[in-house]
Amino acid sequence: MPFVILGVILLLMWLLDIGPVGSWKWYWVLAPFAVAFIWWEAIVPLIGWDKRQAAQKMQKDQEEAQAWKKKTRGF
Repeated sequence: MPFVILGVILLLMWLLDIGPVGSWKWYWVLAPFAVAFIWWEAIVPLIGWDKRQAAQKMQKDQEEAQAWKKKTRGF
């Protein structure tokens, strides 16, 4: 997400010709978007972060479902 935010800021600065960013080539301005894409499509699956997050969410959902079942049964 930080790369996307940086990309949006640089893109706005480039389009509005603000500061030194206005004179940069287009590929330097769009580079943070490429880095964000590579991060989410290559690095995250490679290190397994997305699967860990999904497993944690599934465990949390199961615990909440069990707590709700106990509550509705009157225990």
